[in-house]
Amino acid sequence: MFRYEIILYWSELDQAFIAEVPE
Repeated sequence: MFRYEIILYWSELDQAFIAEVPE
């Protein structure tokens, strides 16, 4: 379950990062 939480957390960060840095 720990890994699942990390993936979910990263998913949110990834979206924010992509939205902030459109490449």
